[in-house]
Amino acid sequence: MTRKIEKNNIALFILIFLCGFVFGQLLLKSFTKLTLSDFHVYYYITKVVMKYGMHPYSNFTPIYPYYFPPASLIIFWPLTLMPFYMAKIIFTLFNGFLLILSIFLINKMLIGKIDIRFWLLLLLSLLFYPLRFTFTDGQFNIVMLAIFTLGLYSLYKNKDVLGGVSLGVGVITKISPAIILLYGILRKKFKLVLVSGLTVIALSLLAEQFVKKDINYYYAKFIVKDVSSQSSGSDSTDQSLLGLIKRISYDKGLKITSTQKGLISYSIVGVLGLLFFIIDLKTKKGKYTLFIDYFILTTIGVIGTGLAWYHQYTILLLPLMGTAVLIFTHFDKKFKKERLIYIVGITLVYLSWFANLRSKNYFPKNYYQFVMFYGGVLLLVGLYVLKLNQKWLSDTDQAEFFDIKMGEKFVIMAFLASILIGLKPFSFSENLKKGRDEARISALDYMSEVLINKKVNFKSEESNSFLLSNRVGKGYIRFDKGEDSKVLDKMYILYEDPINNKDYNFIFKSSGGNNFSLSAKMESKRYKEMYGEFYVRSNENISNTVN
Repeated sequence: MTRKIEKNNIALFILIFLCGFVFGQLLLKSFTKLTLSDFHVYYYITKVVMKYGMHPYSNFTPIYPYYFPPASLIIFWPLTLMPFYMAKIIFTLFNGFLLILSIFLINKMLIGKIDIRFWLLLLLSLLFYPLRFTFTDGQFNIVMLAIFTLGLYSLYKNKDVLGGVSLGVGVITKISPAIILLYGILRKKFKLVLVSGLTVIALSLLAEQFVKKDINYYYAKFIVKDVSSQSSGSDSTDQSLLGLIKRISYDKGLKITSTQKGLISYSIVGVLGLLFFIIDLKTKKGKYTLFIDYFILTTIGVIGTGLAWYHQYTILLLPLMGTAVLIFTHFDKKFKKERLIYIVGITLVYLSWFANLRSKNYFPKNYYQFVMFYGGVLLLVGLYVLKLNQKWLSDTDQAEFFDIKMGEKFVIMAFLASILIGLKPFSFSENLKKGRDEARISALDYMSEVLINKKVNFKSEESNSFLLSNRVGKGYIRFDKGEDSKVLDKMYILYEDPINNKDYNFIFKSSGGNNFSLSAKMESKRYKEMYGEFYVRSNENISNTVN
């Protein structure tokens, strides 16, 4: 018995180490990826709107267009009070905390105790490609995963204020949590729905005050209709039902308008909702009804919306991991055949979402294009069947997993130590410097190419991004009168140095009006060896000496 406990502890320690190491590696990759990503959208657009009063739905090239509701700018605003690189680190750490919180709550609700299953869930999540992509690009999907998870936890524990505030924040950033509020009405959780509504109203009023008057009306009238039009359905990036319909229409050359495609998509979603309601009326409620219902609606809320980029499947870790726990932990052993089918099914779902869709070597083209959507459909079918057959689930824990025989403090310290190893502490500082230098080089390359191609004239001046703003026409690149209009289709706002202080900033210089140089001070040993103290881009061999 003692020997078995020792083996179990060794296995558990290895699993904890893997979780921490993979987590540390993921954090490091996210800390150092400062080239163009979704996080630039949250940071730069919020900054120019809140600081300079610019319109949030202007053409912010080279930053991606902003499609979030205006109240979301209030949430992103604190990040703009710090340098870009630090904001990315803080946002990454916040995402890391929310991921662990989400897995912890799933474990708490469906298992109850922290054992090897918690660490398995965490490791499988950390290896999940949509989540890894979300981390490195600094996207909002892990926040949405936590919002959906907190919504479920609040329904499970009758914490209406927590759930209402969480789902309200979710609604003003992504519309998908609204489906949970409809479920709240069905379950007579009126306080939760009320708190959520008040949260949405309060944040929307703050947007009217601090962003721009009538901005919510403008968003509803002019922007909402463009959200789903971001995807043409011609590639694999959009894994929504509407994306599939667009793809079929594109391949078959069907003459279907955008409105008709939307009607087909939302009609199918409506049928799924009606089916859910009918099944709910006809079936006997069980111990896990709430979880099955919530997993169904979360899945519909993601894949049934007008747009679901593949990285948004990070949100579906909730129904994926939750359903896996139900299958492996609560499926009655009397139903061996059904349990085996569900084990095979949930494995296929995970694998269909696990793959990097940018590699076309995994699947044939016709399947590859919507492999994640097909996995979502498979999960949805399985959940509907499980809702009809809740007798398959047992109220008791059917799994035989060993308890943790290590002290809680030891487990936490082992996890934190393995994260530290994953962060590569001896080269950590240099890796951060390399990441910042790569961002500087990428930014200067882009801006200089635009200036050269557009044949812009300048004022004979010198300035930098620390002294002047990143507004085109009024910022540190000193355009001659009217010349800024030449670049607006490619450069509506200017990049800033990741640190952007008096020592590290982007320096502009023009000595004759038709020539320029853009330079940035390098930090890392690697790029200092390659380019010297400064990386310089210019359209002529003007003096590269920086005072």
